[in-house]
Amino acid sequence: MTMDAASLRSRAGTRLKVGCKLNLYLEITGILSNGYHSLETLFYFLPEPHDFIDIAPGKPGQAMRLFCPQNPELESEQNILIRAYKLFAEHTGRRYDLTVTLHKQIPMGAGLGGGSADGAALLLWLNSRENLLSSAQLLSLAARLGADVSFFMLALKDDGPRAAWGQGIGEKLTPADVSALAGLYLLLIFPGVPISTPWAYAAWDKLPIPQNDFNGFFAAEHLTSAGSGDMKPLAHALRLYNSFEAVVFPEYPALRLIKERLLQNGASAAMMSGSGSTVFGLFKNATAAQKAACEFKRENYKYLLQQL
Repeated sequence: MTMDAASLRSRAGTRLKVGCKLNLYLEITGILSNGYHSLETLFYFLPEPHDFIDIAPGKPGQAMRLFCPQNPELESEQNILIRAYKLFAEHTGRRYDLTVTLHKQIPMGAGLGGGSADGAALLLWLNSRENLLSSAQLLSLAARLGADVSFFMLALKDDGPRAAWGQGIGEKLTPADVSALAGLYLLLIFPGVPISTPWAYAAWDKLPIPQNDFNGFFAAEHLTSAGSGDMKPLAHALRLYNSFEAVVFPEYPALRLIKERLLQNGASAAMMSGSGSTVFGLFKNATAAQKAACEFKRENYKYLLQQL
């Protein structure tokens, strides 16, 4: 997904199609004085699965009203869409009267950054009306909304990077070359178990000696770029690793089993995204990927298969 210029310019009513992300690499590097954690992570933008955000003119003086038909519990002041609207209004003095309807299709608590993407999409749309804030100012607001929002502020633009290395809390971004992934097949498995990111960080903090065990969870030794002549291992370019697996897998052993089964069924690499619970596998050929998808489908797992 990208938000095309036409949808951003629309004033009568707009539908935004908002994608999500994977973390191809996620290393927790420390704890900051403010309680946040420092990271080194590789964000990778995915157009699917996606959310829809419908924006329509509201009644005069209503500011913003939020509706979530499939998830009414999200209609709260804590929703990132409302927070993004208020933050924008605070910094610009503009309080547009809007009715915003969120249609959630990105699983929640799945490590895909759906909420962060939604917040970034609304910020971009709000600013497109009068271009009151510079790109630097928007990124500053994004960092206040959440660690992943800054990446989506870049990725959701038509000319934005598909991947970026994030440092700090994820807000310091450097575009990354992930062309080695082209042609591979990505199988996402959604276990249906929401995992709290604050819980995952707290669990990591409690490890006896918090450290990153690359040997224990690294599963990309044989991953190669599809169609490359020299078959250079992709692991040298993309260090597939996730610190959260060390705490999430013992608490949710079914997720470790999904990762193991993806590897047993032909995935060249498999890993959990973010703090979970989505687990993904990368395959070099469609047949193996489709066969693995069928196995998980028979057990009623939700999944999504796409070619990169």
